[in-house]
Amino acid sequence: MDFAVPADLQAYLDELDAFIAAEIKPLEDADDNIRFFDHRREHARTDWDNQGLPRHEWEQLLKQATRKADAAGHWRFSAPKKYGGKDGSNLWMAVIREHFAAKGLGLHNDLQNEHSIVGNFPFVEMFEQFGTSEEQKQEFILGGFEGKRRTAFGLTEPDHGSDATHMETRAVRETRDGVEGWLINGEKMWTTGMHVATHCATFCRTSGDDGDAKGITCLLVPNPSPGLVIEEYLWTFNMPTDHPRVSFTDVWVPDSARLGPVDGGLSIAQSFVHQNRIRQAASSLGAAVYCIEESVRYARERKPFGEALAKNQAIQFPLVELATLPLRPRQIAHEEHDSAGRDGIDEARERDVLTAWLQRAHHQHQDGQQQRAEQAVVPPQGPRQAGRERDQGGQADQTVAVHGHDRRRNGHPDDAAHAALQRAGKYGAEVRLENHHDDQRHPVRARQLGHGDE
Repeated sequence: MDFAVPADLQAYLDELDAFIAAEIKPLEDADDNIRFFDHRREHARTDWDNQGLPRHEWEQLLKQATRKADAAGHWRFSAPKKYGGKDGSNLWMAVIREHFAAKGLGLHNDLQNEHSIVGNFPFVEMFEQFGTSEEQKQEFILGGFEGKRRTAFGLTEPDHGSDATHMETRAVRETRDGVEGWLINGEKMWTTGMHVATHCATFCRTSGDDGDAKGITCLLVPNPSPGLVIEEYLWTFNMPTDHPRVSFTDVWVPDSARLGPVDGGLSIAQSFVHQNRIRQAASSLGAAVYCIEESVRYARERKPFGEALAKNQAIQFPLVELATLPLRPRQIAHEEHDSAGRDGIDEARERDVLTAWLQRAHHQHQDGQQQRAEQAVVPPQGPRQAGRERDQGGQADQTVAVHGHDRRRNGHPDDAAHAALQRAGKYGAEVRLENHHDDQRHPVRARQLGHGDE
């Protein structure tokens, strides 16, 4: 069976690499912009005196890169052609994201904030599929690409993450001045991007009981609105932050602000989450590949006592085992893709296949979950293998161990990728720094919180 990347996809990867070399890398190297990617990156990116939000110059640099990518026809790749995109499939997006992350940290693709020269636009599919009018679709899809509309995603709550159907935020019908609308009360968390958002897609229970799939409605709340308050920005181990806790107190919106059908909002939330998880998991897989390749390179170059580390079996064996990990989920995806037929693949099947594949890859970097994910598809491989599967959370650390004392340097080439793997994106538990600190700049306490939105 042929597991090779299709020729047309490989040609596009080559085109993207050429674009990065010609347009993005020079921008990254100009005006000391490398400070946003080397050992200075956290401070360079973070405005510590403004709630830990991203610095203006950092976000402006990202805009410069995306404008270049958009002019070259890459940024909107996943969007429908009628919106200036290329109808890019989930499979292509996953392969592209893995390819970019495997290059390491750079202006072409950032693991901390979803920036990429091939953009991630889950809201495009959401509005295209669930928009209540053509005017709404044009306003939020084209307006999003033009920077006139930016929508945050309000699903997770302080006490509800993966159990989203138990959300406490409520919306009830209320008519004002003859206009039918909704009165919203509740609270959301990890509502990424609210510092620049024009709207918050706020998921509210409008009927039914806690836990019911039906009875959730999505309302597009303008930002700012009376009663909408950004209570705090949640500091994380990877700064800057743009993840706030937001409260809604008697916030009223007209029914025209509704996205999708009344009581049918869960499908909208799932559309957003499924698209994002696929691409974030692909990025985790690419980051793992980068860490492994950097460790192999270092093991060959480093020569304590006159011989390369790579000759030491204590180094060889873990690296060989690590190198096999990305192969399994990738092979599974290619096999399923091949069995679906190369001449016209059902999109729903492709989405399901990729979700399973990439979530499986993503879980390779989380404690406990890897064993359950792999047992579904990989035959038992003996006690030693089983023990190793239970410790997938330590696989990223294994690549660090190869570097010995050299790895203590902040800014080491694999530092950012390793941090990304240890965070495991926002798919698993978020790690939040509490605002218990000495001078508002140096957090001293951390705790585990619930699942993130993006």
